[in-house]
Amino acid sequence: MNRHQIIYVLLFGLFCSIYLSCTSTTDENTNTKGQTLALTELAADQLPEHFYKRMIGIVDGKESVVLHLIRSKGTLSGTYYSTQRGEAIGISENSSVDNAYKINIKGDFARQFLSNPAAEIENFRGTFVSDRRIKGAVKIPQKNDPLTMELREVYDDQSTSLDLIHFTKQSKGDCDQSPCITFKMLYPEIPKQTKYSTLSKNFNRVVQERIQTYFGEWLTEEQLKKTKGLEENVDLVIKDFETMVAEEGERMITTGAWEMNISTEVWSNENNILSVGLNDYSYMGGAHPNSFVKFLNFNIKTGKTIQLADVFTNFAGDLRTMVIKELKKQAGKPTNVDLKDAGFFKSDADFELGDNYYFTPAALHFYYNTYEIASYAQGPIEVHIPFAQLNNLIKTDGLLAGYAKH
Repeated sequence: MNRHQIIYVLLFGLFCSIYLSCTSTTDENTNTKGQTLALTELAADQLPEHFYKRMIGIVDGKESVVLHLIRSKGTLSGTYYSTQRGEAIGISENSSVDNAYKINIKGDFARQFLSNPAAEIENFRGTFVSDRRIKGAVKIPQKNDPLTMELREVYDDQSTSLDLIHFTKQSKGDCDQSPCITFKMLYPEIPKQTKYSTLSKNFNRVVQERIQTYFGEWLTEEQLKKTKGLEENVDLVIKDFETMVAEEGERMITTGAWEMNISTEVWSNENNILSVGLNDYSYMGGAHPNSFVKFLNFNIKTGKTIQLADVFTNFAGDLRTMVIKELKKQAGKPTNVDLKDAGFFKSDADFELGDNYYFTPAALHFYYNTYEIASYAQGPIEVHIPFAQLNNLIKTDGLLAGYAKH
């Protein structure tokens, strides 16, 4: 082989290695409709302590499942659904992942995959075999053999990756011995380098603005305008708290440890619909803690928020009637009883749908926080309206058109 042939072989080998390297890395810009995004797999020990993963896979070799999985250290949370059968369901708070990357997800898998409403709630046990793949099985009492399940992290051109921003801060002192306040923040952010730049900009701004409102009872509007981010807000609140402790002294011990936790849930991240919930749990003294959930809905393709008018036509009257009917059903009252007589704050005539809702692949969900439409004792109230009941209202050219059956 002469010198020119050797140089040619070396250059060809270099070109092949560069090409293979490029095609194995994440590149959302080259993703086209119907294709999935290629993601580089790392060892399981590369799993971050906090993450969101959109995972899809096969159960029992035939039925597909989509799992929106969130990790916060050793705790797992999230939602999942069977693409053939079920409405999205939240997994149990007892779900976990250990130091060996073994996971234990407690959920209503038997009802989902066997359509057996009487089945016991079972666990999915598996292991992260890489940072993007899980293998395991679901043990079902009615079956001798467990249902095998394998999941892998997948994004297509109608879904988006999400980062989870996390930090924890606490005031001075031991919470078991003296007054203290703790902040635990876990909220979503869409990476700026994705092809959805408009979505990233709008979504991240709205999330920040939403969480900012939770600081309203502590900080003035002027203070909020001067801070450059959520961590600065937390620092200001902690500073004010420590000043208050210094002034109040031992009298504050009776109020217990104060805390504010922000967590995240994902209900939809497909078909250009992103539905995310921001959960605020806080105790700032008083008789009981408070919790509040706000849902954000975005069109992944355009980056704009999704309004009901974007996906439904002539919906106001019919949708309101459906929600009122379901509220009375939940209260155990017949439809001819007025809402106010059924234990709600407003009458049928005065009831408003509200703007706190989210989408799943099977239904539209309205969420009413504690105290919003009924007493504290009744807690948060949720109403879900299956798309099957909304066929005549769904816009044929809207994001929900694929869910309608005409």
